[in-house]
Amino acid sequence: SQLALSRLVERLSTRVGAHLVAEAKTRLGRTVEDHARLLAGRRQTLALAAALQADAVGQALAAPPDKRHGPPLEAVITTALPAMPMGMGMGIGRADRPDHEGFTDTPGYFRLDLEGRPLPLPIDPDRVLLRLPPEANPDALSPEAAALTGLARPLKRIAALVGPLAHFQDTILADGTVAVYPAVPGWPRRADPVGAPWYQAAIAADAPVWSPPQGEPGTGRVSVVVAAPVRRPDGGVLGATAIFTPLSDLLASVSSPGHIAPDIETLLVLAVPDDKGAPRLLVEAGQVVRAARHGGHNWQAFVHPAPLSSPDDATLAVMALDVAAGHSGVVRLPYN
Repeated sequence: SQLALSRLVERLSTRVGAHLVAEAKTRLGRTVEDHARLLAGRRQTLALAAALQADAVGQALAAPPDKRHGPPLEAVITTALPAMPMGMGMGIGRADRPDHEGFTDTPGYFRLDLEGRPLPLPIDPDRVLLRLPPEANPDALSPEAAALTGLARPLKRIAALVGPLAHFQDTILADGTVAVYPAVPGWPRRADPVGAPWYQAAIAADAPVWSPPQGEPGTGRVSVVVAAPVRRPDGGVLGATAIFTPLSDLLASVSSPGHIAPDIETLLVLAVPDDKGAPRLLVEAGQVVRAARHGGHNWQAFVHPAPLSSPDDATLAVMALDVAAGHSGVVRLPYN
């Protein structure tokens, strides 16, 4: 009868739909696991590079003074203004001695304005930017500052091992002296470098440590940071060194075009305890610029943190536990 045929079609449709959903979930799960393994490999590589970088900085600082001064043209020198807290969108400052010779526009290097739009950021891969504390004299560098002027070559070799994920390599000494590779025409001149979260985490550690996503100094791009302490032979703290990797570049390194459909929304979330100690998810950054180079997803700037909510409280709670534990997986739920 017509009724029996309609019921048969409905049952078949339900089974086919369930099969397609299960197949899609399985394939998506494999993609997530593949990306998780690739991301773990990237993290290991960057952590090793940070350790090598700390060793290179330590060797430069420990070398006899007559052997550690790099050629004068290996550094661009700027002097800081009185410090202010570092913000997410701090822009590029101006050098005391403007010198744009040798700086060129390079793919992958740009800074963001307050609207999240990219602006040119020329770099010089053969020099470091040396930012001195306010009281320092650029005409009479301290031995430690002079040692940092010769870091361009060893940092360039380390960056070659990592590839484009080594976006900027920063070194900060305890007195506030900063060396940035590759060199840029300036650095946020009112920033307090020793107050940076990654610096504080590194000097308290004995090995490379990861900091939560933060704004990259001078560009404002959302970046992850792996940092390592730089110590004297007696264990005292000389400073710290770090590698900044923009999230958009990290995502591109683990995703082939088409792996993540351009119409899928991607979010950066952080698991934080609620008033009962259970993890809840806060959305920290979102997609503000679409980049076809890696599937249309490009985290560029922070958004105002807001809780991720869903009418399916139980599934959301399980997902929050997985995020807090670092477990990858696939769940299906509506969200706001």
